[in-house]
Amino acid sequence: MLKKEQKLRVLGVACLVVLLIAMISMTACNRDEEPTETPSGSSSSIETGEGHEDDDDGRTQGSDSVETVVIELPTETTTPEPETTTPEPETTTVDLGPSVYDGYLFADVKLYLNVRKEPTIESEVVGKLYVGDKATIVEQLDNGWAHITSGNVDGYVSNEYTVTGHAAEEYVIEEGLYVAKVTVNGLRIREEANIDCGYYGAAYKNQTFAAISESDGWVKIKHSTADNPSGVAYLAAEYVELKYDFGEGITIEEEQEQIRLAKEAAEKAAREAFIKKILANSQVINPANRAPFNFSDEDVYLLACLVYEEAGGEPYEGKLAVANVVLNRYLAGYGDTLTEIIYAKNQFSTAQSGVLDKRLEKGPSDSCVRAALEAVAGVNNIGDYCHFITTEKANYSVYYEYTILHKHCFYKRTWKKS
Repeated sequence: MLKKEQKLRVLGVACLVVLLIAMISMTACNRDEEPTETPSGSSSSIETGEGHEDDDDGRTQGSDSVETVVIELPTETTTPEPETTTPEPETTTVDLGPSVYDGYLFADVKLYLNVRKEPTIESEVVGKLYVGDKATIVEQLDNGWAHITSGNVDGYVSNEYTVTGHAAEEYVIEEGLYVAKVTVNGLRIREEANIDCGYYGAAYKNQTFAAISESDGWVKIKHSTADNPSGVAYLAAEYVELKYDFGEGITIEEEQEQIRLAKEAAEKAAREAFIKKILANSQVINPANRAPFNFSDEDVYLLACLVYEEAGGEPYEGKLAVANVVLNRYLAGYGDTLTEIIYAKNQFSTAQSGVLDKRLEKGPSDSCVRAALEAVAGVNNIGDYCHFITTEKANYSVYYEYTILHKHCFYKRTWKKS
């Protein structure tokens, strides 16, 4: 595109051209009106060889030559920019020397790295290296794999997903594997590495932080809070214990066992929460008349479920009496635990038939829970009876003492358990 000055110059030249063309046209018109006479019979020639023709009146009319004016318009000229070449920076290799992690590696992944039986991607997985697990390099292979051991894991990993040497040093800091553990209460978290600066608060004993480095009696730590945009702080090294929080690889068998144990723990926790919720709905109302028993919530829940199956249709006094029969057996030495007493051979039919186990999954009624809780709390309404039977099946001839509550007969045999 022409610059402004060039545009104005071109416009002026164009106007001049138009004016000159107009003047030339006017001159040509005047010559047609007043032709120049030449002597009769004379002739002239021009370099081009073009002759003249005679008019009828004896005059010769010549073709006047029009002078052509050629005007060269200025053209925009662009000065090419010189080529600039940015020299590539020279790369220099700095020898950092040996690293404390030479001969070791870590899995540089989001979660875990498979350890295989052979150094190929198709080989069987024999274990895993999770983030933070440290492995010993047995041998570096030419195909980009390494033979490693870690914990009970022995196999091969791809070097593509691991770090070692100086790269591992950075990895340990980034992953928070270098840990600072506070050994005192109220240790101030300093803004700088000196006692004259401000602080972000205090750390409590055994609190841990991701450490970065230690120098001149101070430990630099990661500390990101709303009032600390730098993300770092300092602890007095005198009151800090530094350690590395490395893990070990895990075999597939070990992992499966961990999964099983975790599942059992989760199920147990869920069951305990279920039992606590059921027991919390009932409370002890009657005053205790003997010493309470020290049983777990699960024991009380088992007792309540037995009461439901053995005396679920009985009035509350019958439920409470059945619960106390079980506790009387415990005091009499029928077993060391309630579970042992309830599941003893040929004692409680519902426990032997499997009906009790199904009730444990569903849960007892509120009145049965209350009966079990009160019995364990020391509320006893049946004395020291250790046996009961339905009144329909009772054989009173062999009982030297008995009490009937609704449809149950609580009795003592003429012979005692040795």
